Amino acid sequence: MPALMSRRMRWCVTPSVVAAGYCWPAETDTEMRLSAEARARIKEAATFPEADTDGLLALVPVLGERPLADRLRTYCAAAWSDAWQASTEAALIAAACERAKDKPPKQLTLEAWLRTHSARQHAKLFHDRPFLWWITDGRADGFTLVAHYHRLTRANLERLAWTVLGDWITRLGDDPRAETARVLQAKLARILEGEKPFDIFVRWKPLEKQPLGWDPDLDDGVRLNIRPFSEAGVLAHVPNVKYTVDRGKDVPSAPWFKVFGGERRNDHHTTLAEKHAACAKAANEHASRSPHRGIARLPQIRVRGGSAAGGDPLVRRQQRVPVDHALAARPTAESADFRSLRVLRGKQDEKTYCLTGECSPDVERCLTARVPVASLISRPSHSSPSQF
Repeated sequence: MPALMSRRMRWCVTPSVVAAGYCWPAETDTEMRLSAEARARIKEAATFPEADTDGLLALVPVLGERPLADRLRTYCAAAWSDAWQASTEAALIAAACERAKDKPPKQLTLEAWLRTHSARQHAKLFHDRPFLWWITDGRADGFTLVAHYHRLTRANLERLAWTVLGDWITRLGDDPRAETARVLQAKLARILEGEKPFDIFVRWKPLEKQPLGWDPDLDDGVRLNIRPFSEAGVLAHVPNVKYTVDRGKDVPSAPWFKVFGGERRNDHHTTLAEKHAACAKAANEHASRSPHRGIARLPQIRVRGGSAAGGDPLVRRQQRVPVDHALAARPTAESADFRSLRVLRGKQDEKTYCLTGECSPDVERCLTARVPVASLISRPSHSSPSQF
């Protein structure tokens, strides 16, 4: 099993987690301090079957892929090696249900466990903040898919709604299950659109920065990002999450302080029209505050030389170069300004950088013709007492 996984946890959640493409931090961080045993387990885990490419694991056969239960059996057989027997699958499910204090399914098979118990047990294990979401049409014999939330981008949700689910509908033909699948497809389309009540509301972000449609920010957390799916009723198990008022009071500078009177309220929805209007207003205000038109605002950089007060030799400088006159200020290859430039060839800086952030390996071929080459960043020599 994957590295650093406790034995009892390995029995109940690891196969589906790994199949969805999740890696524990120790498996990818080569600098992490680990024991020799942990390193050996990481090396062993690398030999197991590869994870799914898009994090969409259907319980039914679609797009030429095997059902999730068959894929889990293949993974478990590789992980347990010779210890995997015909009775191991039933023992695995029984152990998972016992640990979760859950009554096991009538049939101790992966197919039955994935449809009836796994979503609830996964949510309980991760304290109602699951990163695997069981998306279903509600039928016991219908469409169900396990989605890896960390990889459920807008493109992947579109793939789920139109490609994966579309293939399932096409395969069913006139089967009554096809109509239920179309209802699920319509609900996913509304989540993609993001109109209330299928929007994501983040109370610490102003209206113009609220997500437009399905565009989740993982830093906002599972509780907020899973809400459209809960509202649509497409989850096999809805986590125990409340969208009421959080403890404490917001500060007056909070974006929704005036609307909620300082309460940290989460039970709120915004329309797409409101968010588009707020974005347009913010763009107009930003444009009106720009005092220099036709002037390229250049980023702050570190330059050689001491400050006027003789302080830190690495001083931040900000220049404004008139766009129409920048080329005239460009020095020639024979000038002293050009000869004083040093091309960055250190381990971290292998290219020459100009003030606009564009780069070229040759100072004579700066990609930004409108910025004088004399503004290229130079680096102190190794003999200098100050280093980057």
